[in-house]
Amino acid sequence: MRRRRSVEPGPRPQPPAARYRRSEPCRSLRRIRPRRVRVRQRARSAVRERFRHRVLIACARTRPHLERTAEDRNGSLAMKLSSFSLLPALTLLAASAHAAEYWVGAGSPCDFPTIQQAISAARATPEADKIRIARNGTYVNQALLVDTSVELIGGYPTCGATDRLGYTALAGNLREAVLVIASDAADGIEVHLDRLDISQGGWAIDTAHWGGISIDGTARVHLYDSVVRNNRLNNVPEGTVDRFGGGITVRGPNAELAIERWVDIRSNVTSGNGGGILVDGGRLTIRPHLVTIKQNRAAGGLGKGGGIAILNGGVMVEETDPTGPALPVQPVFVVANDAMNGGGIFVSGADSRLRAGEIVISDHSVGGFGSGLLVEDQGDVRLGISADPALRHCLPEQECLRLSDNASFSGGTLAVRTGGRARVEGVVMRGSTLGYAQRRRGSAFVVHGNASNLEIIGSVVADNACSATDPECAVIAMRGGRLRFEFTTFARNADEGGALIYSDTQGDDVATIEGYTSLIADKERLYSLQGIPPNEDLYCLLKNRGQTGDVHPITFQDPDDGNYRLAPGNAAIDYCDDIAPSSQEPDLNRQPRGIDDPNHPNRFGRNTHTYDLGAYEFGNVPDRLFANGFEAAR
Repeated sequence: MRRRRSVEPGPRPQPPAARYRRSEPCRSLRRIRPRRVRVRQRARSAVRERFRHRVLIACARTRPHLERTAEDRNGSLAMKLSSFSLLPALTLLAASAHAAEYWVGAGSPCDFPTIQQAISAARATPEADKIRIARNGTYVNQALLVDTSVELIGGYPTCGATDRLGYTALAGNLREAVLVIASDAADGIEVHLDRLDISQGGWAIDTAHWGGISIDGTARVHLYDSVVRNNRLNNVPEGTVDRFGGGITVRGPNAELAIERWVDIRSNVTSGNGGGILVDGGRLTIRPHLVTIKQNRAAGGLGKGGGIAILNGGVMVEETDPTGPALPVQPVFVVANDAMNGGGIFVSGADSRLRAGEIVISDHSVGGFGSGLLVEDQGDVRLGISADPALRHCLPEQECLRLSDNASFSGGTLAVRTGGRARVEGVVMRGSTLGYAQRRRGSAFVVHGNASNLEIIGSVVADNACSATDPECAVIAMRGGRLRFEFTTFARNADEGGALIYSDTQGDDVATIEGYTSLIADKERLYSLQGIPPNEDLYCLLKNRGQTGDVHPITFQDPDDGNYRLAPGNAAIDYCDDIAPSSQEPDLNRQPRGIDDPNHPNRFGRNTHTYDLGAYEFGNVPDRLFANGFEAAR
């Protein structure tokens, strides 16, 4: 039997690095462990940090000027700890504390009666605290400043409720913004807004922020399931109209707004630009999940962009979130907004950009140019399905990329002027109406200015009308600039027998028309002109009327129902080769091009002529038997 060695009782030996005695809370923090958290090193973070924080607070309160001498294992290090060296540790440990949650509402158990008080409390912690706002409170005359990362969540009937119903209403004072979200910190702030109804924001001469929501500096904002409505900015000073948005303003190169899902921005008014949203140098991202921008107004003769204005290097991108929830994809609806020019969307300025693949711009009427979309002064627009496989899209038959039923007095559902650029790919343009009795104004498109550029690729342009007093308008009007179209179907547009394009080129104006692999149905001429003839580059164009060019019957499957797919036996089948750059891109059904029809002879008997004209490759009808709205584009 092994004999146990006896141990003399006495004081516990101290490690050489801490030869001093303190009360229990103030021992070396490196060796303190909450007893319940000693199990694993990895499992200690949350509880341990709270414990360390409490220990330091206790030490600071009991002996704020603690000094000790310690030796390292070699006995050569002297170290001094005093109150001023303790403060950075306190700050560091406080930064690891968990986010707080506050309730705002009337009575118990609410934490605060006002939202601004809760925001002030959230400002004291570095985390993004949650502020839950009950509907039993009254929130009027709101002019809230949010300058810290936070989540404002409404819809709760009372404080402490678990279920939400409806929105929490925040009403402004008609003189300034209801919510100002701003930061000048290098890493910015992140703010989430959910289930809020924001209204009655305004403008006054002495206010720096206006409308419903003002986002500035390095603020990043996410908007969910909310309404921004009835915010009004009247009498904006002339010369400053590009700075004042009605519903939401996103200002500055580092300001960002992401509209995530189920958001309605409506009935906002400004006498500046951007009745619904103004992107003034910032970035706007819209997810295609039931977002509607409707019935907003850029009032007066100077305002542009009734729905959205993108200016001064601002950017708008519409796309799904590859890392977000797989919600059904629906187009962003920009509907029935009002302005003198650019009724739906206005894009202007160098580096100002719009990128969208699921957007419907419809039911606008303007007295000037661009009832649906106006692009000016080096603004850049690209409408088309992204090739990124990580992004999801709605089905082609849903027509989620469409400009329809817009009316313009001066011309063009889509107008590109003074050096603007637009490329529309896979777009349906229909139901445009020209309200002015001059054929030089196009019903669907306008290109003005030598530096202006419009490309129409793989699209359907059909059923666009002229005014009743001038039935001979063109579909496209040009005054200088460049027009290019490929694999596009033009059909049943007004002035059947007239010209597709009207070119009015005078003085130093230079117009260029480039047309490839397209159908020009119901028009006798490609263009009519006044002044200098345009430069031409034309290849594989087919008409069904007139005496010049290739003329053959063109039949569609069901044009009365908007179906402009080729009918069997059409002369446009296997008509051309792959000379057009977009020949390697999918057709409007998102199916491959260049598929040889064995029942139809190739033009000129050439094996290379397997490409059909117009927006659709014949026979390419995708299988939608199991389509569910959640799948990616094929």
